[in-house]
Amino acid sequence: MESAIALELLRRRNRDPFLEFYYWRDPHGKEVDFVLKRGTEVEELIQSCYDPRAYGTMERELGPLLKAGRELGCDRLRIVTWDEEGEETVEGKRVVLEPLWRWLLGPGAARPEQARDRARDQVHDHPVPAEGSQRPSAPHEPRGTGP
Repeated sequence: MESAIALELLRRRNRDPFLEFYYWRDPHGKEVDFVLKRGTEVEELIQSCYDPRAYGTMERELGPLLKAGRELGCDRLRIVTWDEEGEETVEGKRVVLEPLWRWLLGPGAARPEQARDRARDQVHDHPVPAEGSQRPSAPHEPRGTGP
């Protein structure tokens, strides 16, 4: 997962040359996988974690994330997971848990319920013709006999 995130960040950096990313490590060896930065501002901290609900994993991931957030002055904290989704509030900080597939789609990717609502709205915007009525057909061009 971490490699997939790194590759996607490289791709995003190709589109946005001001995007930089690093990792962060404290003197005790605790790490944050990705520090996203534009200019002098740290924009977001990202941890990669397959299953944050496994015993002891959430604490192991959150500790360095919160510490780096304090030291780097960053409030956008994210854990990219395999399929876990949600939010945690820890020490007054909001931590977003986002599945890898959604993170790879990028900011603004529709949530399943949004896609369902959009599909439902499209059906209502384009009603099906009543039984027995016909839709106008497209004009047909005569076929040539060929050379």
